[in-house]
Amino acid sequence: MDAPRFAVDRMLGRLARWLRVLGFDAAYRKELPGDRLLTLAAREDRIVVTRDARLRDPRGRARVIRITSERFREQLRELDR
Repeated sequence: MDAPRFAVDRMLGRLARWLRVLGFDAAYRKELPGDRLLTLAAREDRIVVTRDARLRDPRGRARVIRITSERFREQLRELDR
């Protein structure tokens, strides 16, 4: 089974850095708005990681994981569920 690939939103820069340190492929571009992040995720088969409760993919092309914690260690735990 391949390791998951992530598209991390601009609210989670620290988490994106830690995912990379841990060996994950985590795309992070601070300038990308949510709709373009969803497009990137769908095109590159990535899981969107966000804190934005309003961010949804109406077409269902990309899986979206919502993170609730503000602390990156807890954010990592949320991704491990």
